[in-house]
Amino acid sequence: MKRATYFALGTLMCSVTASAQQLYSTDFTDVSDWTLDTTSDPFVWNADATPATFCAGPFRSAPSSLNFNDGETYGVDPVTGYHIQTGGVARSPVLDLPSAGSDLTLKYWVAYKVEQTGMCAFDGATTIVEPIGGAPRIYLGCAAEIGQDCEWHEMSFRLRRSWGPIQISFDFWTLDFQFQQFPGVFIDDLEVFESGTTLECTPAAMHAGGQFVTLTDSAFTGAPGSGLHLDAKDGPAGQFGFFLAGPALGPAVPAFEGVLCLAQPIGRYNQKVATNMGLPALNSLGQFDAIGDFQNLSGSSATGTGFDVPNELPYGLPVQAIAPGETWFFQLWYRDLDSGGAPSANFSDALGATF
Repeated sequence: MKRATYFALGTLMCSVTASAQQLYSTDFTDVSDWTLDTTSDPFVWNADATPATFCAGPFRSAPSSLNFNDGETYGVDPVTGYHIQTGGVARSPVLDLPSAGSDLTLKYWVAYKVEQTGMCAFDGATTIVEPIGGAPRIYLGCAAEIGQDCEWHEMSFRLRRSWGPIQISFDFWTLDFQFQQFPGVFIDDLEVFESGTTLECTPAAMHAGGQFVTLTDSAFTGAPGSGLHLDAKDGPAGQFGFFLAGPALGPAVPAFEGVLCLAQPIGRYNQKVATNMGLPALNSLGQFDAIGDFQNLSGSSATGTGFDVPNELPYGLPVQAIAPGETWFFQLWYRDLDSGGAPSANFSDALGATF
């Protein structure tokens, strides 16, 4: 049976079974704990399984999803046939983010069929975190810019405990009166949980491309080896890099064009170490692609991007293994250019992970 589960400050607020690390979950059997606003009935956010003909299926897990439409379309009057301007906001219950512990992750699945694929200028649904108390809203992305339509896509975002109480909202709009004969946007299987990781030393130093490299998308995914997958994004296109590991955070040390955040001894997941130890999984060498995502070049990532952290640590012989309960910290070293355009190097922000 589908249901919602949520916790506040570690206290169970409704009688259901859930992980002790989970703050909230719902698979949208109903939306009685959500606030649903709309600009024009019958086009509304609702928990149901319509239209059944939706090309991706009206839910990811039976029997329903949260979706915006009138059961068929999101903007075509069934009587007159006219297209009308529509929109609405679906808001979660207030979630009181605990002030201590690892970072939190928001995860959900989304599918859509709207006017434009790959562009949110028309008919899109944005995901927004709304802190209670007046702090600025945090924009997390738009559904129509996420992959291909007619498919379910898994979305994952890091939440900051410092935001305090929040609501998660999905804001749909059409902006105009044209091309609204499609099924709309569908959300399912949403959860907020402790990720077991913390993002440190962020933001990192800017690189020559005008951004900073972040490990914010890294998470425990059940990846081969230790289960931790590291991903780096927003890097300078074409530049190479590899991951570092350390037992703790150290004083921030300016180095090259960036800041080294790891405490000694620092291990390097690079080709030299992997060759010396005979363990190819210890090689994390990669290169940033045209949009700044770190592509793996050494066969040590099941996804093709980033790096699947192995059980072994890159500290020479004898091989040191990661023990359960240990916390390790990771950072990406990568090539960069200095202010004069000469070759240099830089560092991402850092990720702490408790295994």
